[in-house]
Formats: sequence, C-alpha cells, structure tokens
Amino acid sequence: SLEPEPRDQGRGPAAPFLAAQSFFPPEHEIVVYWKSAVARQLNFNDGWEVTVVYLGGVSVLEVYKRVGAGLNDFEVNRLLSLHCGGSNWERLEGPPKEPTVIGFGFKLADGSMRAMRRGDWLMIYATKLDAFAVERRKEQQEEAARAAVEQRARDAERVDASLAGF
Repeated sequence: SLEPEPRDQGRGPAAPFLAAQSFFPPEHEIVVYWKSAVARQLNFNDGWEVTVVYLGGVSVLEVYKRVGAGLNDFEVNRLLSLHCGGSNWERLEGPPKEPTVIGFGFKLADGSMRAMRRGDWLMIYATKLDAFAVERRKEQQEEAARAAVEQRARDAERVDASLAGF
C-alpha cells in the first residue's frame, strides 16, 4: 500500500460506498486521486478527491468529493454529462424501486449506470456492480439464516444435558 502524501493526511476513500464494499468482488482495487480545481496550479485546498474502484483495471465506481468549496449543481450536471455515453440521466422521484446495496438517486435511461449525490460528493457507478452486491448480500443473508437455524438445533439438542439435575 502507498503511503499517503501530506495533503492526504486525514483523508481516505470517500465514505459513500464503504458500507457496501464488503459485497463487492474480492478482487476490486481502490485508488484515491487528487485534482486541483485551480487550472494549471497545484492547490491542495481547493479541488477534488476522486476515489475510483477498479475491477480488472476498469473503473466500476467513482466518487467525486469536492474539497474547499461546496459541490454545486453545475458541477454535478457536468460530471453526470461526462458519464452518460449517449444515454440520458433520469432523477428518481422517491426511493429506488430496483434492489440496491449502494443506493442511487439518478440512473441512466439505458440502465447501465447509477449515481447518488450527498452533500459535497457525487458517486457514479456501473449498475452491474450494484447487481453483484445485491446478489452477494442475499447469499450472505441466506447463509446467516442457515447458520442461525443450525445453531438453534444444536441448542435444542443440548437442553436436556444442560438442565439435567434441576
């Protein structure tokens, strides 16, 4: 693992996907980049922390966190337009109807990508990553339920010995 640069002290991967990360494919990689918001000038107080999740060398999730200034609607719209690939972004009215582990408030009309804005960050990711995470979460929940049933059966078998002599 790389040592953080001084400007990275106290920073780390942007938090919006961390709760879902345990459901990502095990071979995923996370890289954090910095981009100054001041053209042709290195500026660590005004810029972008960009966290990218890679699978097989391909970006499947990107988080754009605005540092130094608040993320505004114009920046959100421009970032979304850079990731539309000929489709159009649709803003959801209410919570998503599709299953999701990561969460989203925008989706491409062609269904290939999703996005979510929270405060000073915008997360854009491949729908396939969320579908994988949904399936992985379901498998883990089913395994936990099976383990609980098995534990309950073992507890029931031990009750007579446990209470013998009362």
